[in-house]
Amino acid sequence: MKKRKKQHMSISKKLTAIMVSILLLFGLVTLGLSYYIVRNSNLTDMDQSLSDKGMILAKTIDIDTLRSILDNPSKNNSDALRLTSEMDAINENSDSITNLYLITVNGENINAPVLSSSILELGAEYNQDMIAMGLSPDFLARIKEIFNTKKATATDIYSDEFGSYKTGLTPILDEDGNILAAYAIDYDVSRVTAKAMSEALWTLLVTVIFLIGSSIAVYSLLRKKLTPIQQLSLQSKKVAEGNLELDPLPVTSADEIGTLTQNFNSMIETLKNVIKSTTNVSARVSNTANVLSANMQEATDSYNNVASSMQEIASGADLQVQKAKESTITIEEMSIGIQRIAMTSNEISESSILASEEAERGNESTNKSVSQMNAISKAVNQSAASVKLLGEHSNKIEEIVGIITGIASQTNLLALNAAIEAARAGEAGSGFAVVADEVRKLAEQSEASAREISTLISHIQHDTNESVNIMIHAVEEVDHGIVMINDSEKSFSQILTSIHHVTGQIQELSATIEEMAAGMEEVTSAVKDMEEFSINSKDNTRAVAATSASQLNTVQRVSEEAQVLSELSDELLNVVHTFVVK
Repeated sequence: MKKRKKQHMSISKKLTAIMVSILLLFGLVTLGLSYYIVRNSNLTDMDQSLSDKGMILAKTIDIDTLRSILDNPSKNNSDALRLTSEMDAINENSDSITNLYLITVNGENINAPVLSSSILELGAEYNQDMIAMGLSPDFLARIKEIFNTKKATATDIYSDEFGSYKTGLTPILDEDGNILAAYAIDYDVSRVTAKAMSEALWTLLVTVIFLIGSSIAVYSLLRKKLTPIQQLSLQSKKVAEGNLELDPLPVTSADEIGTLTQNFNSMIETLKNVIKSTTNVSARVSNTANVLSANMQEATDSYNNVASSMQEIASGADLQVQKAKESTITIEEMSIGIQRIAMTSNEISESSILASEEAERGNESTNKSVSQMNAISKAVNQSAASVKLLGEHSNKIEEIVGIITGIASQTNLLALNAAIEAARAGEAGSGFAVVADEVRKLAEQSEASAREISTLISHIQHDTNESVNIMIHAVEEVDHGIVMINDSEKSFSQILTSIHHVTGQIQELSATIEEMAAGMEEVTSAVKDMEEFSINSKDNTRAVAATSASQLNTVQRVSEEAQVLSELSDELLNVVHTFVVK
């Protein structure tokens, strides 16, 4: 079942209804007050009228005629009948008098010797016992009061089965001032009430007419004054639907409604400007977020490349450490060999004096020397090759470190650009600015680490070059030694005659070999240093790789935040686009 739309009462109708209710309440209060005032006024007039009419009627009764009636209070007494007729005439000519009668008191007996026909028709009779009629105690007390005080009085309003009444009692005195009877006049209070109600109804009629006229005037005035509010309601409904392309409402008054209309027009204009500014800012934030997201993707790719390069560098560092260890072992072996050569040279120098006697043994020693020198030459050549290979690896590491330095510089530049874009985004980009600053710091750390590695590699290359030069010199010396030994072997037949000369040469050779031994010790120390440096380089390379991985995670998080920022900007644009603004 379709639900009926709830009807809303307009403000003008509500205010008119409130005004009518107030006026109606005022009319009802006025009616009540009018009725109360008129009724009390009439009752006050009634008391005065009862007193005045009672005194007049009491004076009109002849005392002798009254005595005749009191002596024979019956319908057979012509005086009684004539007084009844007079009472009936007074009753007929009065709107408020209902009953008239005389009252006498004789001890405890209270009687009415003469009554108007209005009472007789109800079943009463002449000389009626008033107590038997069921009079109220107040009425009986007032009767006894007037016979004691001989002064006119009136009862309170009382009710019986025939209606509501107020009775006035006026004493009738003889020549000596003795009270013979009391003249009683019953006023019908309901007639006074009806009169008061009639006058109050006229007041109510005037009030209703005034109320209708006032309601029409108030409704017209309110409708005219509240027309701008109705226009405001229609305009605000359009604004709630998202339509801000509204013409300004006319300001027709300088009161609160006019101020409200003017403020509403200003609010619409301000809201238009806010929506336009929000739309522009949202579009700029969305574009910036998209650009930042693309830049972060590029940075992610760059860091992936950096991570791969660092892995390769780490692997190369492991190989470098292994080669350095091998070079150390080789150099140590060369050192041992050279020491052996030195010892052998000393032995040759010592044995040269006995060369002639030990020619056979000298020949054998020379052969051994040739073999040993060939082994030394081979070992030195291998060491030179290893050191040269180490130099090539150092050059490759330097190239990779150069790539890392370039990537760190680009990352630093990207972080700077991201910080600038975050600053442009204002408060919305404050969190992203912190992330960009962290990225910049990591890039600077990476660049600093790369510079340290480059410096260490330069030292390695320098030491390696020196090792290569020493190795070349050693090779030349070994080759020279081989040539000399070969010459010695060829000239061995002349050893006996030129033993002294050979001894000098051998001593020179011994000195040279000792120098070579000392040089080999230095080479050994340098290679050990190079091995230790290779180990440190490997650890540093792995640390750089871990830092690069951490930077990659940071860049990925920044990229995700940039994507979220782009989505939020799109949502803001969708919300703003619900408003129609040129």
